[in-house]
Amino acid sequence: MLTAVVEAKLSGEVWTDISADVIAPIFASSGIPGNGVTNRVADVGRFTFALKNDYGNSGGLAGYYSPGHANCRTGFEAGLRLRITFTFDGHERPYWYGRVAPDGIVVDPDTYGRRRTSVTAYDWFYQAIMHTLYLPAYTTSKKMNEVMPLIVANMPIAPLSTSYAVGQDTFASVFDTVRYNTTAMAEFQKIAMSELGYVYLKHNSTSDEVLVSEDRLYRNNVIAITTIPVPTSLSDHLTDEDGNYITTEDGDYIVIDTTEAISLDNAMMALEYSHGENLANWVEAVSNPKKIDADATTVLFTLNTRVEIAAGETLSGFKINYRDPSGGAKKVAGKDMVTPVADTDYWMDSVSGSDSKDLTADLTVTVTYGTEGAEYSLENTGASTGYVYLQFRGRGIYTYDQVSKIFKDDTSIDKHGTHKLAINMPYQNNPIISDAYGNIILNQYKDPRSIAKSVTFRTSNDELVGVFMQADCGSKVSIVEDQTGISENYFINGWEFTILDGGYNSELGNLVEFKWYLKRAADDAYQFATWDVTTWGDAYGWNF
Repeated sequence: MLTAVVEAKLSGEVWTDISADVIAPIFASSGIPGNGVTNRVADVGRFTFALKNDYGNSGGLAGYYSPGHANCRTGFEAGLRLRITFTFDGHERPYWYGRVAPDGIVVDPDTYGRRRTSVTAYDWFYQAIMHTLYLPAYTTSKKMNEVMPLIVANMPIAPLSTSYAVGQDTFASVFDTVRYNTTAMAEFQKIAMSELGYVYLKHNSTSDEVLVSEDRLYRNNVIAITTIPVPTSLSDHLTDEDGNYITTEDGDYIVIDTTEAISLDNAMMALEYSHGENLANWVEAVSNPKKIDADATTVLFTLNTRVEIAAGETLSGFKINYRDPSGGAKKVAGKDMVTPVADTDYWMDSVSGSDSKDLTADLTVTVTYGTEGAEYSLENTGASTGYVYLQFRGRGIYTYDQVSKIFKDDTSIDKHGTHKLAINMPYQNNPIISDAYGNIILNQYKDPRSIAKSVTFRTSNDELVGVFMQADCGSKVSIVEDQTGISENYFINGWEFTILDGGYNSELGNLVEFKWYLKRAADDAYQFATWDVTTWGDAYGWNF
């Protein structure tokens, strides 16, 4: 039977089963809930449930799940790590992992009421939306799978494990679009859109949490789920040539691992249908060419006022952002930044604004450069108060005007009106590449299509339990539904499930209602011709 266990790391790294105190319904979500061209990165996943907070809980204490209460269970607080694991036929699978949100504990205050504590937890993508990238180093010639670990390395909390598919494109410059408020989540979206790939979390038997990135062609090679393991109770046992059962030393029969075909045809409780959603007959493909200074002499930052610093004082932890000295660029980054030179890039005066530089020998400047700005500290080692001038020089990287190309289908526009879609690829600085993407996307979306946006099932039989245990974000499934005429392969972009209140029977265990958010497999079937340099020569001439 299907059983669920909710666990918490109440102390150290040890998981504690708190299922006895959990009150259904239990809800969890993960992945990408949309199916449009720009839906590339997972939303923050959620996990919600309630706990018994009266004398009937496992601690026998009222207030057992009330942080700050004298009876509160040790370790029960915001930030607590949680997971839910399902077991079926001896197979165990972690399904969701995350942390209790900062405001994720709500205690019912009524002494004579329900006396429950509601809990809300978020998965790792909460860290991605909260973390602002801090001084990432400018880098060049990187694929998506090489950029992903650089983003994660900038974050204080990393996912438990990762799986990055090798990217198709090599991006000439990376992190030059980072600004003071750029989040890790925003950077994931930039790299995913530039590659036309995906970023999301998976959960499997080897890791509670896997950060996944897919390259543009990854889904071309994914095989649809067509079989599930046959439950042990229905499986055959190993025999010898004479048909006698072979047993272990303990006398147990040896079960043969077998599979059976599945069919989800018309098995769903609900199907969310759309005809014409995501129609796009006017596609604007945007690339972002960069201008880079020829040498590292451009002043990308200057202190507008002199900084007063007392004798023996240290001022540290100041963060600045680069600017375009001409004032024309929308976005400015820096590379090859110069170590500040005394009396050129910084000096200290005894009289503010005098530019006498008479106290420069007493000033120590320390700087850490990043792509979007720098962090610096100033130390006055002398015996007198000084006034500091400071500038930073390097090679500026500028994004002035984006290059866009319009792709439109006049026949579709005449029939359906204009439906626009803008495809911005921040790290594609080659207009020719975005040109190819624009053509492909127009051909895929210029005509209305009938699609399944989501499907909902319940674990009402072994087959659906097996599918629930096996499928995850990125899985490929066949969806057939007679009334709508839907019959094709889809990818699971995201999912959610609810363990129903009172949903338990003696044969199947917990009753789970689960929903898949779908993306047509055909929409991710990108194919590009590859120039064979060995056979046909380089880009500047054919060799026969």
